[in-house]
Amino acid sequence: MRVARRAVLAAALAPTAARAQERYPDRPVRIVVPYLAGGILDALARMLGEKLQRSLGQPFVVENRGGAGGNIGTALVARAKGDPYTLLMGSSGPLSINPALGQTLPYDPIADFTPIGLMAATPLVLAMNAASPLRSLAEFVAWARERPNPVLYGTPGVGTPQHMACEMLRLRGGFAATQVPYNGSAPVITALLAGDVGFVIENQALVLPQVQGGGLRALAVTSPERSAQLPDVPTLHEAGMAGYETRGWYGLLGPAGTPPEVVALLNRGLREAVVMPDVAARLASFGSPQVAGTPEAFGAMIAADIARWRRVAAEARIRLEG
Repeated sequence: MRVARRAVLAAALAPTAARAQERYPDRPVRIVVPYLAGGILDALARMLGEKLQRSLGQPFVVENRGGAGGNIGTALVARAKGDPYTLLMGSSGPLSINPALGQTLPYDPIADFTPIGLMAATPLVLAMNAASPLRSLAEFVAWARERPNPVLYGTPGVGTPQHMACEMLRLRGGFAATQVPYNGSAPVITALLAGDVGFVIENQALVLPQVQGGGLRALAVTSPERSAQLPDVPTLHEAGMAGYETRGWYGLLGPAGTPPEVVALLNRGLREAVVMPDVAARLASFGSPQVAGTPEAFGAMIAADIARWRRVAAEARIRLEG
């Protein structure tokens, strides 16, 4: 009887003992970037992968799977349920804006992913041509309201963070404006410099050199705090648009079912990586302060972001079919 009980107990404990002996990772891990190589998301994934490889002893290989506004690569990770060896370097576009625009997506941004940690959050900048006499948000809004025709604003496309930020500004400011979509952000800046559009809300990395060079004027930043690179430029909240906030954000996620111990391990590795001098300096060059926190905080931020963009999309009647 005792022998039988010991046998049953040993059998029950065998899987637990086996799991305890496993060491994650024991083989290469892939980090899927849902865009082509060369952008900020790709750069962040490669920096983080290098640091995790050093600390955890296995390669973290970046795999670029671009297409459909980030939806293809994001869906690839969603299908890898429970696989901690397939991770996503996710961003606000596929995970909070696209779900708010009425698209039929091949993934659920909440149910299909396990948040691990936020890595960076970059401000957008409300900018005008420096030749404009307008020097504050209040002056800009008053000017826009008084114009007989809608103000033109440039974006890198319908449904992009820049488009949504401009629509949120239009709605909050109570003025008429019309989007002019371009094929990327660089042509947007060129159009603003040429006077083809009246304003933009664009990534700081693109706006900053033009502001420093005297071609553009920054009126406000969209982040909750002022940018370290633009310390004299107020936030939209400070400038009089209370509660206005949006940032481009980037973080690490696993598929649904990623084991909690793996999430904790990777979160710790990410938080250690972002304070290393070389990574911290690169994040600062993107305009991002230190934002890494807990998986729970990251998950709550994603949910709040989806709710924000759903409200904006509904009020502005923005809907992408497909």
